Amino acid sequence: MIVLGDIAELWSYREPGKRVCLADGSTEVMVIDGTQTVNKIPLCWNVEDTTQPNMKLLHFTDLKTQPWFYSHPDANAVAIYEHYKQRINNNKTSR
Repeated sequence: MIVLGDIAELWSYREPGKRVCLADGSTEVMVIDGTQTVNKIPLCWNVEDTTQPNMKLLHFTDLKTQPWFYSHPDANAVAIYEHYKQRINNNKTSR
């Protein structure tokens, strides 16, 4: 999972006393502060196994195509993964 959006925006969907889920009711991404469920986080916060304009979170869900183990069918998704992998590696070597 690679977060591309501002996590403060995701936090802004929080509602006291509620579990805020994705707009379609799925629970892969949630802001939890209670038990009552509200569906309102835009779906751009959970783009699975592909890329889309304005996506905020890229989620590699298919175990058979996770780019750190296998070949992935979406070259743009792989490029994003490789970009952040390189940034992490650069930070490790610069310390």
